[in-house]
Amino acid sequence: MYAAKRKGRLTLTIEAGERRQVRCILESIIRNYETPPEALPEPVAQVWYSTAGCRSARMSREQTAEWINELRAIRKSRLRLLQRCARQLQSTGKGSSELRMSMDQAAALMTSLNDHRLFLSAQHELGEAEMSLPFFASAAALTPARRKALFEVSALAYVIEVLLSVIDPEAVSWQE
Repeated sequence: MYAAKRKGRLTLTIEAGERRQVRCILESIIRNYETPPEALPEPVAQVWYSTAGCRSARMSREQTAEWINELRAIRKSRLRLLQRCARQLQSTGKGSSELRMSMDQAAALMTSLNDHRLFLSAQHELGEAEMSLPFFASAAALTPARRKALFEVSALAYVIEVLLSVIDPEAVSWQE
């Protein structure tokens, strides 16, 4: 997978072997964005729709509900982009696929991928300790479901880094 900026637009090239996994991730994000906050697993709802700031700002119950609705509306505003990308990755060909989008859409895609990382981390109780495990040590330390989630979280971090390297190259250089 690699990304390039051409004429102010981002092209994300996804190899045939990556296509199915990326499409499945996008479909999961779509399902989760369509799910009302109260129907999400509690740990995920606490991460995606945290009301801690509302409480510290002494917002009313109605104001807090508006805040949650606004957060949900922002997530739902990305659905068309995610659905288009997922459709484009339905190909079963042996070649690579290209997703072309504006830089704003690329930023929205990156944010959605990070939302999914947060979703998986919350749902499977993956914290810094698990993220720091050497890859092969995770096999002994984690259940298969948590190990799979950790692998997906790590893969998403890579995709986000690929996108960020084109969207904002200076932001990626902070790690150096």
